[in-house]
Amino acid sequence: CVPSATYVAYVEYVASVTSVASVAYVASVTSVASVAYVAYVAYVAYVEYVEYVASVASVASVTSVASVASVASVASVAYVASLASATSVALSRLSRLSRMSSMSGMSRLSRLSRLSRLSRMSRVSRL
Repeated sequence: CVPSATYVAYVEYVASVTSVASVAYVASVTSVASVAYVAYVAYVAYVEYVEYVASVASVASVTSVASVASVASVASVAYVASLASATSVALSRLSRLSRMSSMSGMSRLSRLSRLSRLSRMSRVSRL
């Protein structure tokens, strides 16, 4: 039994259409998959970029807070040191003034005692 030419032509046509359809289907599925994969990769890259920017911003803010704290600490230490030196200077001046006043008081007292002795001696000599 020899197949007729029409039947052979029909089978070849169906095979070619099926082949083209299957190739087109595979191509479309592959295209959709590749687009989806590219979109997924882009999304992952975007998420990683956002996380990186957030971590950099976090590190920058922590560094900024630390630098402000260190500057404030240095400033407070400098302020305390200047207060201590000012207090030391004031105390040394007070000490010097008190010594000077006590010495001048002693010299006044010694002058007064000398004068009183002299006046007594002059009274005694007059008598």
